[in-house]
Amino acid sequence: MSTFTLLNTRPEPQVHGLSELVKVSGGMSINCPTLAIVYRDLPKGHAPLCSFDKVVFISVNAVNGFVKQGFSWSQTEQACPTYFVIGRATLKAAEKAGLLINEVAGDQFDSEHLLQHPDLQDLSRQSVLIVKGENGRELLAETFEQRGATVETWSLYSRQPQPFCSEAWLRFRQMPNRWVLASSVASLQSLMEALEVSKNALLSRESTKKMNFESEQACSDSQVLASQLEFNELLQQPLVVFSQRIKDWANQQGWQGPISVVNTQSDEGVLDCIMKSLPGKEGKQHD
Repeated sequence: MSTFTLLNTRPEPQVHGLSELVKVSGGMSINCPTLAIVYRDLPKGHAPLCSFDKVVFISVNAVNGFVKQGFSWSQTEQACPTYFVIGRATLKAAEKAGLLINEVAGDQFDSEHLLQHPDLQDLSRQSVLIVKGENGRELLAETFEQRGATVETWSLYSRQPQPFCSEAWLRFRQMPNRWVLASSVASLQSLMEALEVSKNALLSRESTKKMNFESEQACSDSQVLASQLEFNELLQQPLVVFSQRIKDWANQQGWQGPISVVNTQSDEGVLDCIMKSLPGKEGKQHD
């Protein structure tokens, strides 16, 4: 029997690496991608890469989108900007692409910790490029500008919500020691909204039916109640998240289950966080 079950909400193809890691550790990963990654072209009128002093990659998808634009190691070598990343997985993706990264010390990879880097304090007369996804946070851009930089952003991918993974959810509900993963606010929001939409769609459909038969109405009420219970059940599950910001957002939405924040934003960090919280494990705790 599996020691735990994870509802793996990471998008394709990132879902597979974590699933394999969970399987090797004796757990079960039920894949339920809540977002799809769609890559985009470079913005019109963008500045040449060689004009930037510093480049910041927000995520693995930002690195992948950058590489898809045809940038090669020879081009980046000639441009010689200083590269920064957010996320251990982003670091690995950038190194695989041949980029020399000015790595942030320690395991905490988020915007707030990146902003503490000594090379990002005085940015007077410097040009900074942020490679990110569409509709991402503006904290970095705003702070860099306050520190004197000229900032340009390349939004090289967008995240599109996916339909609710009904079959995966039904399997997940039947398993012991369940965990839900949220690697971003958008990912968790998409999962919650998908289940909420499923409930509301059922409610709307049943409300339009003719009420001629009491037995039919009783069945409708039962289905709506079951859907509501499923949504409430989601909010009761243990949740593992990539940052304190995601935890805070989940709490604001009424999440009632325990929430654990990974020490390192990576597949290994997710697994380590769960294993330490399993019954009988040393260091068991939920943040």
